[in-house]
Amino acid sequence: MSFEDFQFNLELIDGTLFLEGEKIDVEIKPYLTSVESRSESHRATNAIIKAPIPGKILQILVTEQELVEKEQLILIIEAMKMKNRILSPIKSKVIQIFVVEEEHVAQDQQLVKIKS
Repeated sequence: MSFEDFQFNLELIDGTLFLEGEKIDVEIKPYLTSVESRSESHRATNAIIKAPIPGKILQILVTEQELVEKEQLILIIEAMKMKNRILSPIKSKVIQIFVVEEEHVAQDQQLVKIKS
């Protein structure tokens, strides 16, 4: 693996990740958090999709008020020259988009608000 002018030895051995021979722990955070919950009359839920990693927004593939299917591609984030696909975790409606293309985002930054 290379990063800028540096070269690193990264290995995956029996499900364990090693960097330069040292075992490393990786925590993958969920990118969906609930922000509101049910009312008595209906069970609609608003949720925020967050950036799982820091990177640059390459492409936004939905618009506000658009209906999306579960696992539909919502946007693409580029990080370390890799394209990371952000999918809708549920069938929902896009309520608000917090980012624009070419914007750099931090890990856990809010990307899209959806409503089931």
